[in-house]
Amino acid sequence: MRLIVHLLSLFVVIQILPFIELNAEPIVTIEKLTSELPLAHPRLFTDADGFEELRQKIAAPENKVRFEWLSEFIIQRADELLDAPALVYEKDESGRRILHVSRDLLRRATHLGMAYKLTGDSAYRDGAIDAALTVCAFPDWNPAHFLDPSEMVVGVAITYDWLYDELTDAQRSLMRESICDKALRPSLEPHRWFRSVHHNWNQVCNGGLTMAAIAVMEDEPALAAQIIQMAIETIPLATEQYEPNGCYPEGPTYWCYGTQYNLLMCAALDAAYGTDFGILRDSALAQSPLVIQHLTGPSGKTFNYSDNNTKAQSCPGVLWLADFLGNPGIAALEEQKMRALYDKGDSLDVRFLPLRLLWMAAQAPSLPEMMPLSFQDLGGRNPVATHRSSWTDPDALFVAIKAGSPSINHGHMDTGAFVLEAKGVRWAIDLGKEVYAKVELFKDQVSLWDNKQEGTRWDIFKNGPLSHNILLIDAQRQSIDGHATLEAFVDDEDYRSSLVDLSSLYASQVDHYTRRVSIVDQSVVEIEDEVKGAGYGKTIRWAMLTEADVAHVEENRILLKQDGQQLELSFQLEGTTVPLAWTVYSTNEHPPLQVWDSPNPGTRMIGFEASSREALIRIRVIARPQ
Repeated sequence: MRLIVHLLSLFVVIQILPFIELNAEPIVTIEKLTSELPLAHPRLFTDADGFEELRQKIAAPENKVRFEWLSEFIIQRADELLDAPALVYEKDESGRRILHVSRDLLRRATHLGMAYKLTGDSAYRDGAIDAALTVCAFPDWNPAHFLDPSEMVVGVAITYDWLYDELTDAQRSLMRESICDKALRPSLEPHRWFRSVHHNWNQVCNGGLTMAAIAVMEDEPALAAQIIQMAIETIPLATEQYEPNGCYPEGPTYWCYGTQYNLLMCAALDAAYGTDFGILRDSALAQSPLVIQHLTGPSGKTFNYSDNNTKAQSCPGVLWLADFLGNPGIAALEEQKMRALYDKGDSLDVRFLPLRLLWMAAQAPSLPEMMPLSFQDLGGRNPVATHRSSWTDPDALFVAIKAGSPSINHGHMDTGAFVLEAKGVRWAIDLGKEVYAKVELFKDQVSLWDNKQEGTRWDIFKNGPLSHNILLIDAQRQSIDGHATLEAFVDDEDYRSSLVDLSSLYASQVDHYTRRVSIVDQSVVEIEDEVKGAGYGKTIRWAMLTEADVAHVEENRILLKQDGQQLELSFQLEGTTVPLAWTVYSTNEHPPLQVWDSPNPGTRMIGFEASSREALIRIRVIARPQ
């Protein structure tokens, strides 16, 4: 019977190979994958000796300060998870996903599994096993939304592998069958498209399935080897997206999601086979942790363009990457970020958090000696640029601008948008993403993924042009076929600047359009727009979204107050009518929100409107901390 299943799996793989365009010469053979894997468990990320070394490392008196806080935090979370309600098969509000259940299971597997490895307390072992057996009894892992089984299977695989010797034969059999029948085999069905895309689905699905395949290799060699081989062949479609500078097109939040699974896949391969099979060879992905530092302002918030949020994301896989590359600097930056989140009391509810212990060196790594104050993703697929006045001053100036296109996965009509910080306050903000499950309740009226020029994705307030810090001309949408490029770049001590050519985004409205953001004399931020050929009588709106209170408005000046700090903005215009004063727009009433839009409390849009009068229009806004 097993031979028949293996032949059927192979038939399915052969059927879909033409659509994936695998290399004519495979990077790794099935024979190598099945013959060179160590038979002993555990083998996901480390082995029995590795866990013993970890226990000794944590117990060493000289390591107490470095490791105690994290190991105690993991055990504390494990204790809480022992009292958590049993997992149930329940879809989210939209009726589309059980991803929250998958992530809950994964969190239990890593925390309870690691707590057992550190303490030997059988309660943690039994809790992890019970959680895995619960989801194995589910009818399926929701393959219609394949991120769900791709994350669920990692939780079951970790429990299966780390606790292999503690399981009964019946428990091993049930977990192994569930891994294969609810994730690995369904992934080979011809309509699965995640292996042919360039975004995070490729990394998450390939990464999760690879980790699971490694766990069951000796019992399902043909199936497991096929899964791993296909992942190694197709994940480069995603890793090439980081070229040429390490800037991930989908933004910081999705960088953590996709990159995490990409790195954990490589870590699992390296632990099992002693190689990542060249996935990271010469890849700009290795530079991406440094890029994330550039995208994070002095406030600790990230540049949350498109479907991203401002919270800094912890990515334990970066610690493995630092060891793999012999680059302790990126490990130091990751540890610094993690500790800052912990010290601030921010949520550390990260499902892979316990893996940090495996890759934290006994000695604390040193931070990079020097990082440039400016960054530009020249030639990137969805490029951004950032400038700051200091890395060490919490009151430093920071400005970041996005180029690229709305057509990028998870994109918004935010090309040319910027964020701005001074005195520890983020003055110019972005609303980030709308709640998917809420929008999907109204799927007959609007679609998150209808990103055609006239698509309904742009009718979602947070996705469309009206909510972003961009220039609007006659309230028209940006062109989804356009792609804004980064042009001039300056990184001098008294002048740091990036110029974005936005012409193709406004091709039906103007002949030429550029926006420049600058830090001048380490003291002010300037945003300069130059528009050519708009025609006579066009309504041009300049706008900036903020959480600050408006303290005073006088003609071309506006004073903002927030967190005890003040920022003054002033405008200068050429080639247009002159607005009487700044205007404050409601983010809940201008325009009126639709039923699928979430309210935006505590935010407002400030800006001004002018009418075009000449062929050349210049708008200069100066932001000056007080």
